Amino acid sequence: MNQLPLMVLVLAGLGFAGFGAWLLFDPGGLARVDIVAAAPQGLVELRAFYGGCELGLGLFLLACAAKPE
Repeated sequence: MNQLPLMVLVLAGLGFAGFGAWLLFDPGGLARVDIVAAAPQGLVELRAFYGGCELGLGLFLLACAAKPE
């Protein structure tokens, strides 16, 4: 069986989960590298939407890799 699809799922899942966890726990990290403004509303959006969405997508991809059928 070709392992490439499984590898892609795992790598994408780890990438999304890592980025989502970073944004969830440290939304000001992007403000420190001048990607977004450090306004309180911006930090709430980063934590809630991007952090949660990225983390959820990453965990979903890892769950798909765990059960390939």
